[in-house]
Amino acid sequence: MPENTQKQIAQKYKDNLTYYKEGHYLRRWRKWLSILAVIGGLVWALGYKHLGGSNEFFNTGPISANHARFTEQCEICHEGATTDVFSMLPLEKTKAMLLDKKTPLTDRLKTAGGDAMKRLGDVTDTLTDGEKLSVAVNTALASVKLSNIDNACLKCHDGMALHQPGGKAIMFRETSKELNLVPSSECSTCHKEHIGAQKMALPKSNVCIECHSDEGKMASSMKRADYDGKMAAAHSQNIRLNGGDLVQWIPAATKNVKPEVIRGFQDGHPQFLYERTGAKDNAAIKFNHARHFADDIPMVNGKKLDCTDCHKPDSDGIGVQRIKYEQHCQQCHSLGIDPKLPGFVLPHRSPTHIRDFLNALNDRWSQWAKENVKGMDAAALSAFVNQRGTEILGRWPGGMDGAVQKVFFEGEPKITGNDRGQTLPACAKCHEVKDGKPSPTIVDPKIPDQWLTRGPFMHGAHTHISCVECHSKASGSKDTTDILLPTQKSCAECHRPRDYAAVDADHSLKIAPTFGKANMKIALKQRVEGGVFAECLDCHKYHVPASEMEMAKSLTK
Repeated sequence: MPENTQKQIAQKYKDNLTYYKEGHYLRRWRKWLSILAVIGGLVWALGYKHLGGSNEFFNTGPISANHARFTEQCEICHEGATTDVFSMLPLEKTKAMLLDKKTPLTDRLKTAGGDAMKRLGDVTDTLTDGEKLSVAVNTALASVKLSNIDNACLKCHDGMALHQPGGKAIMFRETSKELNLVPSSECSTCHKEHIGAQKMALPKSNVCIECHSDEGKMASSMKRADYDGKMAAAHSQNIRLNGGDLVQWIPAATKNVKPEVIRGFQDGHPQFLYERTGAKDNAAIKFNHARHFADDIPMVNGKKLDCTDCHKPDSDGIGVQRIKYEQHCQQCHSLGIDPKLPGFVLPHRSPTHIRDFLNALNDRWSQWAKENVKGMDAAALSAFVNQRGTEILGRWPGGMDGAVQKVFFEGEPKITGNDRGQTLPACAKCHEVKDGKPSPTIVDPKIPDQWLTRGPFMHGAHTHISCVECHSKASGSKDTTDILLPTQKSCAECHRPRDYAAVDADHSLKIAPTFGKANMKIALKQRVEGGVFAECLDCHKYHVPASEMEMAKSLTK
């Protein structure tokens, strides 16, 4: 049957142009269904909790492995949150709740001023104005803006209320003449939850760069307090941390340093502190790297001396083993005082032991003869000792004082026929020696174990690169004060996002090799392509370190 035409349909409404105002059961149903849907929705929302609704309905995704034990306890993190909409009524109550900004942190800040400095204990003797530091710390903490969720984070992670520069303030490690205190931002800005059951991922560099690329934001977020710590000095220095065995290189003292804008490790990152003009190695040892690269020095174990003969990574791959005289120097630089007696050498390092050795030379010669010459009777032994004494002590006029002068300060010239061409180099050839009684004093060399003050470094992960690739100035260095470490720019050649336009087609070469021997092909590949980790958190820590956590807590109680 053919459909009606438009003209035929229009005839139905002739002289009835208000037809649309007339009631129709379908339109009435639509109206009442809409009203019922709105009312039903309000009833459901207001009565959800009281009608047995589960909190699981509001879960936006799985909890990370870090917080998996709280899966059924939403209130642990969502402090104050509720599915009971009635609790937010009436409006006056809601308004009062929103305006109430008190948190446990602000409560603690009320008493932190006096208690903080007391809790710092014996380290506060480095401060010129302890109260000023306390005020600065509390000012920084008070500026932290925390949501309910972020405040809940600090209930478990209560040492995290300060950015890493706060760690420096607490331990006074740096030589800066001021303490830089930067409050943490909101926890949830960097740490994202409900995005998977795996371990929560660390923030990427873009999160750090959001602040560190903004000069204004950097300047406004920093709180400063003056101090004059024991480590502060006008020049760089090498110190034993806390009087212990570890030697740390410390940069020169600074003040009012303007925060530098950083967009990435390869873009705008400041030079390493040891690259500053005037920075130097203050190790009290006299060493000439260039001389050890020379062609005329003796062979060692049948081959030319190489960097790795003395510089080897620690067993953990982090640092480099310390240079030890007996292991690295003695083979070429003997402390023998008698060229005719192999192995007849002075003890190393201890001035007291050296003087005792010199006072008992006759006994030492006698002991050497008994251990190395067979069949020597008492008369022959006495003659041997007298002969050695006449020959050696004859070169050292002035008795014991003359011997001390020769051994500690002057040494003796090369002697033809000696295995290394020199009898005694004298302590002062390598060390700083101060005259004194009963024995001179040898200054602690303090050769640094650590150079980077704000980031880690693993030598073991760089064994595929030749030493001179990073320490290019070593072969020409004649002065101990020269710092021969790689520049920030040279590190950024490898440690940057991968340049896929330059990727080599040879996929058999790994971009990030495991620990191993030198492989210049891989080293070159890394320099050309980049791609070695370069996230901010690969080198830097954001929060106060775990070792300083307890000290940090004392500032917020």
